[in-house]
Amino acid sequence: VTMGKLSLSILSSSVVARDLSIADDPAFGSAPFLTAKSLHISVELRPLIFSHRIIVRGLKIDEPQIRLVHADQGVWNFSTIGNNAASHAVDSTKETAIPDLTVNKLNIQGGRATVDSQPSHGAALTFDQIALTVQGFSFTKQFPFTLSANLPGKGTVTLTGQAGPIDPHNAAATVFDARLTMHHFDPVAAGALDRSAGM
Repeated sequence: VTMGKLSLSILSSSVVARDLSIADDPAFGSAPFLTAKSLHISVELRPLIFSHRIIVRGLKIDEPQIRLVHADQGVWNFSTIGNNAASHAVDSTKETAIPDLTVNKLNIQGGRATVDSQPSHGAALTFDQIALTVQGFSFTKQFPFTLSANLPGKGTVTLTGQAGPIDPHNAAATVFDARLTMHHFDPVAAGALDRSAGM
């Protein structure tokens, strides 16, 4: 993870990081997994100072660009998130592979994501104006979420439900239960169906 300029406010107990970049799994290339214009983090100071617990009141990512890649073996480029932490766990009774992190509210605005395959089988599927809201995010517990995005051809998609806990061995295998709503979906414009198919 690399960040640009950092701004700290003690009064609001918040940090703003500009030009956020998160590297991808090296097996999927050198392009970043995520870049963002800015990252806003607000934390509760008392638990951090007195008990060394990180309780994030809010985490907001502005205009992220996300690259999702699916390999032929069924593995995603985000599947290995947390694996390094698992390898460093010495005593399972004292140290957990998953960080003790709680985020009261996680918010993504104005995002853009491309979904591609490796090797590539045509044009990548693109989602614009991604908006994500998560309440009470935790790696070890279930949490509610709402995700919406625009599709090519003036289509929209919304996903609302519950997800978690995050699978510590394969993040892509995390269980979720959600309702999917799509409007004006054009599979040719979205790149899910080749125009030459005649459908």
